[in-house]
Amino acid sequence: MTIPITGQPEVPDLSDPATFNTRALNLFTWITGSMLDQFNNVNPADWFGVQSGPTDATPGRVMLTGAGGLMESGASPFLTDLNATNTPGSLARFGRSTAGTQPPGVGGGTVLTMRGGSTNYLSQMVVSIDGQQLWFRACQDGVWKAWRQAAPPAPPAPPELTQAQAVDGASTVFGQVSGERLRQAVRSDLNAVGVAPIYACRAWVNFDGTDFGTVAIRASGNVSSVTDIAVGTYRVNFAARMLDNGYAATANWTNGSLSLPEQDGQAIPFDYDIESLRISIVGGGTSRDGSIVSVAVFR
Repeated sequence: MTIPITGQPEVPDLSDPATFNTRALNLFTWITGSMLDQFNNVNPADWFGVQSGPTDATPGRVMLTGAGGLMESGASPFLTDLNATNTPGSLARFGRSTAGTQPPGVGGGTVLTMRGGSTNYLSQMVVSIDGQQLWFRACQDGVWKAWRQAAPPAPPAPPELTQAQAVDGASTVFGQVSGERLRQAVRSDLNAVGVAPIYACRAWVNFDGTDFGTVAIRASGNVSSVTDIAVGTYRVNFAARMLDNGYAATANWTNGSLSLPEQDGQAIPFDYDIESLRISIVGGGTSRDGSIVSVAVFR
C-alpha cells in the first residue's frame, strides 16, 4: 500500500559534487521536519490490515492484544460452540451454555483450539474450570473424536484409622491400617494361633457320585465340574488352574451311614494335574461309587 508522503526534495547524487551538499542538507531538513510530521498523521490502517476485533480471523491482518485469548488482561473470548469446525486457532473459555460435545463432567473451563490447515482437521485441549482435569480430542475429516482424559485424578486416600478403630474387631469404619494389624486380624478371624504360616485351600468340592454319567455338585470352590469316568473314578476339574502339580490333596467318601457295608475303603487322589485331579474310591476290595465324596486341595 502506498503512503501519501509529499514534499520530498531531490536525492543527493555523488556524481554531481556541485549540488551534493545542498541536496543532502535539504533532505535532512525535510526528514527531521516535514516527513516526521506526515508520518505522525498517518493512520496505521493505511500501512497494514489490522484485526477488526479479537475474533477477526482474516488472513494477513495484524493481531490485536487479546486476540485469540493471547495476552488478555481480562476474560478470554467466550466460545459458543465446541464442535464448530470453523473456529480459528485460539485460546478461549467455555461454560455450560456452550454448544457442542463437552468433556464428561467438566461443565466449563479453558479450551485451546489448534488448526491442522483446513476446517476438517483440528485438535482441542481443555483444562477444567477447577484446573484438576486435562482433556484432548481431534477432528478428522470434519468428524470430532471422543474426548480422552490425559491423567485422571487419583482417588482420595482413605482416612487413617485411630488406634481404637484399628484394634476393634467389631468396627466397620473403613480406612488405612498397617500391614501388621491386617495380618493379626486375618489370623484372629481364622483362629490361627502361633507363628506357623497360614496356607489357603485352593479348591474344594462335595458331590454325589452314585449316578453314572451324572455328578451332582452340592457345593464347591474353584471347581468347575466333576467328570464320572468309571465306577469309583472321578475327575475334579479346577475353574482356575493350579500353579503346578506340587499341591496336596485330600479326599474321603461315604454312603451316608456307618451301618452300610463295604465302606472300609479309601478315597485316593491321583493323577495330579494343574487343571484337574482324579479320585479313586475303593470299598470292600472293589471300586465303588460314593453318595458323599469330599475333596480339598492346598498349595
